Amino acid sequence: MVVSADYGQLTLVSCADGSRCVELPLSEQGGMRSRFVAPGPSPLTLTANVLLVLRGSCVVSGQTLPADTLVVQKSSEPGSYQLAAAADDCLLFEMAFR
Repeated sequence: MVVSADYGQLTLVSCADGSRCVELPLSEQGGMRSRFVAPGPSPLTLTANVLLVLRGSCVVSGQTLPADTLVVQKSSEPGSYQLAAAADDCLLFEMAFR
């Protein structure tokens, strides 16, 4: 899958956790998963090693993070993060590996 640098071209669909997202086709057998995610009306929990705010600002674990902010888990185990939308359009990239 090739993703354009224009994130406005992403077609987000409803996901089971209440967010809108695009799952990237990585191998679960390889132990990696990733997706582009925009939070829904309710906060959700993400389990990830890396989060990158791509557009707008997102509230991650109670802290408002602007676009181009990278969050990296300090250990090799994925961390748990609460995600909520801020006042503007939040889009982030989430990646986890085990």
